[in-house]
Amino acid sequence: MNEKTEEVIKSANEELAKAQDLLSNDKVIQGDIDKELSSLNNIDFILKSIPKASIEKKLEKENKNTRSTKWKSHSRKRREWI
Repeated sequence: MNEKTEEVIKSANEELAKAQDLLSNDKVIQGDIDKELSSLNNIDFILKSIPKASIEKKLEKENKNTRSTKWKSHSRKRREWI
């Protein structure tokens, strides 16, 4: 996977987090929602233009890292219990 694809995926995750924050904000205005929706639509268009294999490899790599980190953390705790 190239650096550009990683940047797009990172940007997509950031935009999704912003949208989720807007959903939990009681004082959000329609203009903010419209702006965020436009950003999400742009990211969606870009993501759809990336070859699927690139995205799947990136997600697979991230999932392996997450599982590995959780396992190491769990293993340390288990050793402390024994």
